[in-house]
Amino acid sequence: MVHLKAMKFLTFVFAGLVLVSVSAFGASIEIQGSNYELRHQRLIAIELAQKCGTFEHVGVMGASEESIRVDQGIVDKRFTTVLILSNGAHSRTAVVVSFYGDHYDHQAKDWGAYSVESVDCAAQPMFR
Repeated sequence: MVHLKAMKFLTFVFAGLVLVSVSAFGASIEIQGSNYELRHQRLIAIELAQKCGTFEHVGVMGASEESIRVDQGIVDKRFTTVLILSNGAHSRTAVVVSFYGDHYDHQAKDWGAYSVESVDCAAQPMFR
């Protein structure tokens, strides 16, 4: 019984450490070559870390933006971003589709809310 409680506690502590490290990683990342708002970049970085693993450098290889006219001057946006993730001599690509909603973001206390719709990490790493 004591062993089971200890395992649950260790699992809880480990999960907390992973969450803190991913959050700290996302707070410190800047995507090289990106003209996205910093809060958009941070959101992408957190999703990349969760879905693609760790890496030392993130750079934009290509990006496109689609405007979606909703109603009465409301314009949402969908971003498709191709990124290169570098870890020492090894690199891989990732495609991130993110969304900007033209409404108030209560968490950021600013207009415009960002979300990540999908992250597709390359199955095979590219080598430089």
